[in-house]
Amino acid sequence: MDTYSPFIPFGLAHMSTMLIIGVVVLVIPMALKKVDDNRALVNARILAVLLIISESAKPLISVLIYHNQLNASLPLHLCGVAAFLAAWTLWRRSFRSYEIVYFWGIGGGIPAILSPDLLAGFPHPSFFYFFISHGLILLGVMYATIVFRFRPSFASVGKAIVATLVLMAVIYPVNLLLNSNYMYLLAKPQALTLMEFMGQWPWYILTLTFIGIVVYLLCYLPFVFIGRREQQQ
Repeated sequence: MDTYSPFIPFGLAHMSTMLIIGVVVLVIPMALKKVDDNRALVNARILAVLLIISESAKPLISVLIYHNQLNASLPLHLCGVAAFLAAWTLWRRSFRSYEIVYFWGIGGGIPAILSPDLLAGFPHPSFFYFFISHGLILLGVMYATIVFRFRPSFASVGKAIVATLVLMAVIYPVNLLLNSNYMYLLAKPQALTLMEFMGQWPWYILTLTFIGIVVYLLCYLPFVFIGRREQQQ
């Protein structure tokens, strides 16, 4: 890789970027939540196209510009798959896919932004690409939640857990076939992340799975209070 400044977790650039993402993913859906249904769907499909372009460009940029190996540049990490599922949710206004992508987007996207697998810091292009692509996933999920008024149920938590385990079961042999490390099922990230404190392989996968279930439950918790408030009104 070319010369770059190293990424500094929770440094000024990281903190500023997280703040910007937080504002954008809340302000844009809130500003658009009162548009009519036709306009809401048009806006959703524009966002869906942006998600597809962003994620589809990843292997091209990685291989053609940074000369990385294609087998390690495919959008097969959880957030990569979530980006396409979010696009489907927005394009089709699909609640069934929302039940899964809500937890993948919030439960996977926020930890990824908090503890990114990044070696290069600001202003390297990979820094911008990482946060823009993950920010788009969060924006898509929040758009469906606020504008479409989708709400996950407790059963959605179970569906998301099963979908995640199935995805892991599919990606593991893909990693063996491609000599890759998608979803970090064969090794920890090169960058310093929270996974560094979860033990060695394969135990960190069990730890990560348990933490993931807890995170999914926490992601559902706000809707318990929202549901109670709506019942009282």
